[in-house]
Amino acid sequence: MPHRLGPGTPLSQLHVITRLARATAGAASAVCVLALVMTAPAQPAAATPTPATQAPAAQSLPLDQAIAALPQAAESSAGYDRAKFRYWNAGSNPDDGCDTRGEVLVVEAVSAPTVESGCRLVGGSW
Repeated sequence: MPHRLGPGTPLSQLHVITRLARATAGAASAVCVLALVMTAPAQPAAATPTPATQAPAAQSLPLDQAIAALPQAAESSAGYDRAKFRYWNAGSNPDDGCDTRGEVLVVEAVSAPTVESGCRLVGGSW
């Protein structure tokens, strides 16, 4: 008569069966991975880059020349929408009413704005 698992099966037998099932599954997985590795095609040799695909040669320039070589473009705020950035935190001093945006604007100003109540910034330039 075959042995059946059920409510009366001792825990020690269930433990052994569970461990055997896990070991079998692990061994089967290892065999599958090994089979894939052994049958995988060898990597093709790297193609020799042609002049059209080669990266430009690195240059070594003094800092002032490297900065002068950077491309320049006119400043643009096209696509900026302040409403997309509504999650400003309370800033370094939560009691002064200035959020992080307001604090950064004050610190980064070329000419400082007047800070009114509620951190309303008046004047200034950036």
